[in-house]
Amino acid sequence: MARSPDIIQREAADPAASVWVSASAGTGKTKVLTDRVLTVLLAGTAPSRILCLTYTRAAAAEMAIRIGNALGEWARADEDGLNGAITKLTGSPPDAASRARARVLFGQVLDCPGGLRIQTIHAFCESLLRRFPIEAGLAPHFRVLDDQERRNLLAASRDEVLSRAIGVDGSGDDGDGISEALLSRAVAIAGRSGADAFDKLLERLTFERGLVARALENYGGLDGARAAIFAEHGVDPADTEATVIEAACEEAAFDGPALRDALKVMLAGLKTDKQHAVDYMEPWLRSSARRAEFWGKYLRGFLKADGEPYKNLITSGALKKIADAD
Repeated sequence: MARSPDIIQREAADPAASVWVSASAGTGKTKVLTDRVLTVLLAGTAPSRILCLTYTRAAAAEMAIRIGNALGEWARADEDGLNGAITKLTGSPPDAASRARARVLFGQVLDCPGGLRIQTIHAFCESLLRRFPIEAGLAPHFRVLDDQERRNLLAASRDEVLSRAIGVDGSGDDGDGISEALLSRAVAIAGRSGADAFDKLLERLTFERGLVARALENYGGLDGARAAIFAEHGVDPADTEATVIEAACEEAAFDGPALRDALKVMLAGLKTDKQHAVDYMEPWLRSSARRAEFWGKYLRGFLKADGEPYKNLITSGALKKIADAD
């Protein structure tokens, strides 16, 4: 027989138990947390000794409202109403001492310096850092940026780096410790990825700056980290985009006979098949000496303009004509 949810929630709210609650959204986690705080207060714990941590500001505000409403109702309720509220919360009728304590809790919470502490995890961590800024390696009286300020500063930094990269004079260093090569790489990445993707990359790097810093330290700087990345993927550091494309254009690098058979079928297929074969793939296959030059068009036979692969490389009608064309 299934147990009543009220009983299970009371057990989770019992201040004498150490509880881990796992539940889906909307199933009563905030209620259990609120009930637990109320039972802890009712058991005699001073409001100043209670700390509630939540993930979002909305959850913290909701808990504060619910607790304040409940305590306010206890202070105003008649005897029967108070008995009913406490019995529903704890599962047993309150004694005279519990009723008396319940009526003054609202005032005690109001008198508590700073009020009942219901904070987000981020706010709690920030309060610890403010108490011990030197130990944390921070400047005293630091201020945490809000999201809009962070985005504005990141955009300004991006614009500054790219403008400096465009204006480097070839001296090898722009006077601020940033090499010409590094600035040129930033321009190259921005040009290939597009503005939106480049912004997302910078934002990701900003969020993962601790991980990036540890990687650079572990591998002895940027060059060591690059070498480790090349080794992980089995790529020769001396390779460039041009050398990789040239290697991919060698006859031994792909299955020439199968590709030629597939092109024959595509040429006899529908309009899309013919376009991909004639405009993109056949010129690359035919011009062995100029394959690197046609590489970009050749890729369009397999990839859409945004770089995503086609859902079907060959139409179903053409596929029926050759079993291994896919």
